[in-house]
Amino acid sequence: MKILLLPNMNYLNRFLNNITMYKLVIYELVGLLLVAAVAGTFGYLPYPPYKIGLSTIYIGSIAVLTHALFAWAYDASSNWESTYITALILALIISPPTSESFVSYLVIATLATATAIGSKYLLTWRGAHLFNPAALGVAFTAEVLGLAASWWVATPVLAPFALIGGLLIVRKMRRSDLIIGFVVGCAAAIIFSALYYADSVSAGTLYQLLVLSPFIFFSTVMLTEPVTAPATRALHVAYGMLVGILFMPMTSLGGYHFTPETALLAGNVAVVLFASRIKVQLTLQKVLPLGEHTFEYVFKPSRKLFFRPGQYVELTVPHAHADARGIRRYFTISSPPTAEDVRFGIKFYEPSSTFKKTLQALTPGESIVAGQLAGDFTLPNDTSKKLAFIAGGIGITPFHSQLEYLRAKKERRDIVLFYSNAAPEKASYVADLEAAQAVGLRIVNAYDGMTGPLPAGAVARITPEVIAEHAPDYKERLFFISGPDRMVRELRATLRQMGVPHGHIKTDYFPGFA
Repeated sequence: MKILLLPNMNYLNRFLNNITMYKLVIYELVGLLLVAAVAGTFGYLPYPPYKIGLSTIYIGSIAVLTHALFAWAYDASSNWESTYITALILALIISPPTSESFVSYLVIATLATATAIGSKYLLTWRGAHLFNPAALGVAFTAEVLGLAASWWVATPVLAPFALIGGLLIVRKMRRSDLIIGFVVGCAAAIIFSALYYADSVSAGTLYQLLVLSPFIFFSTVMLTEPVTAPATRALHVAYGMLVGILFMPMTSLGGYHFTPETALLAGNVAVVLFASRIKVQLTLQKVLPLGEHTFEYVFKPSRKLFFRPGQYVELTVPHAHADARGIRRYFTISSPPTAEDVRFGIKFYEPSSTFKKTLQALTPGESIVAGQLAGDFTLPNDTSKKLAFIAGGIGITPFHSQLEYLRAKKERRDIVLFYSNAAPEKASYVADLEAAQAVGLRIVNAYDGMTGPLPAGAVARITPEVIAEHAPDYKERLFFISGPDRMVRELRATLRQMGVPHGHIKTDYFPGFA
């Protein structure tokens, strides 16, 4: 069975690695609307296809118009993908119009959409919007005008498709921790209600929660939105639990019962209070060669960027005629937080995406935007902990940030670095890595693309034997693995087979890997 499943999983990984998370979310939302239109044709939903289509077009038009007006007024770069996602979500939670509800539909669709898009510009902190836009839009019409969203996407017909697409989104974004927290929060609310109010929990109750409520769509599409979610796994779990507790209808505070949208907004408030968000303008200073087809981009931030070595940010590089991979991409910061500038080590491939072609064409003085600082691929607080870094190619960037930080702080740590490249000329940050030996670094270079003799001390591949030889105490070490997705998965499996505990292996992953 395992042999039969591996090709499918490899195909899935290749598919997810070659599409940005924004495009994946858009495809999921459009797919749900198409399924709804087919279901409406055959009477499985009360909305005929033309009404679903007209509602989507109307909400989309209001969203595009509002976005264009605010982008013009604020002289801001256009982020159309985010606008499309917000509009599609609203089209799935605001019921299409009927003859009896046409006027109320126009009011809720217009005001909710305009509020959602406008909030991205009006309700911001340090350049990042504070609230989930779609949730804020429908919460506004419900609380102020008494016109609530129906969340019509929560139907048995759409549930399987919402689940499949939602799981793809969660896998792509590696947000299972957030979903687990949400499920735990929902379960806690159910258990408390059962114990305190002696309410019964039946299969019918669970069916209502999982299928007849927005549970699936809400948790996989809206809760996982990266802009308004916290940055680390621990905070993901806490955030998910809080929203999960408030999401349940039996939860009330002072007699107020939360709706799905107000539960999410309450979670957004908690993130604002207890977690940091950033959106910083980066002005290009210079571009330095690092290795073959690899360069270091040096930027001056509009304000000090506070981060932990090993974390990543999303870079937005607006450009016309963007390809399917979009105008935004995640990159690990390669400079330490002690530096005044912000640097990224970036490798270019052929054929390049429109994003990287635009990045290559940047000249000193031009600016891009960085936001959504996140990541748990950071050094442990315990300085006595023995570490092992495994890097493949440009996967060296988080380690460079960490090692430069240790050098700046003059902090020694016991670290073995296994650095894999096809050949010596493809390695990056060679001089900096050699200098990091002063803070306890030992380097093992692996060159898997060389046909001739290997340089002294180098190995061909990072094998169990190589790891055991250069780190005989490997079961005591905390392993960090960063590089191509396949390499990370294979070496993680190798370490597990060697007996390294699961909790001693950290892998570098961020949304939008493609």
